[in-house]
Amino acid sequence: MYDGQKADGASIAVFDVGKTNIKLSAMTFDGVFAESLSVRNEVRPGPPWRRHDLKGISDWLFGSLASLCRHHPLEKVVATGHGSAGVLVNADPDDTPPCR
Repeated sequence: MYDGQKADGASIAVFDVGKTNIKLSAMTFDGVFAESLSVRNEVRPGPPWRRHDLKGISDWLFGSLASLCRHHPLEKVVATGHGSAGVLVNADPDDTPPCR
């Protein structure tokens, strides 16, 4: 049965960045988990300081979103983070060197 809507009704993607793991889950509007993908949140050594692999996270996120969209009628993305990290920017974010 496919009429443009999947049977499970999971239409929200929740992007959850934690200190140890990163998860992307498909959920229904009433909070039922349908599917979840995860990867370790690796820390890269310096110099100049320890950092997360933002390019790798971005590649994983978009690839995982594409995968979830093939199985669920996602309509919204919600992002959350807890104890993960911070991103340093200049006063003018457009003048900030790229994070890698």
